[in-house]
Amino acid sequence: MRRVLVVLILGLLMVAARPAAAQQSLFAALQGKVTDESGAGIPGAVVMVTHQESGIFRQVTSTEDGSYYITGIVPGPYRVTAELAGFRKFEQANVQFSIGNTSVIEIKLGVGAIEENVTVTGPVSARRYVDAANRRQHRARPS
Repeated sequence: MRRVLVVLILGLLMVAARPAAAQQSLFAALQGKVTDESGAGIPGAVVMVTHQESGIFRQVTSTEDGSYYITGIVPGPYRVTAELAGFRKFEQANVQFSIGNTSVIEIKLGVGAIEENVTVTGPVSARRYVDAANRRQHRARPS
């Protein structure tokens, strides 16, 4: 009786574990490290994988040492990007992910220029300008 009970419990555990194992093997994963040109880890970089056909994406932020790990990636072709202010954007297209595999991409970000956009809003005031050719002052018309 005791033997039958042990076999029954083991059988139930194997059946219960099977869906979880099957579910994990339907996806792929990506891991690696985001570093600067000197090889130092970069924390806070946003790493994103975007399915090239559907546009569905997953993203994570690199840890204190620059490492990252993305799970639950549906197999197919992806674009991998990484970015952080003050660095040039990393982009790699046509990365193929397959069922049950973990791909490794080591991302190196180069120092980049900081871009700044200035948008000025508000009423336009009338301004005077000088017509140098005719030596007369004109009032500017708001556009």
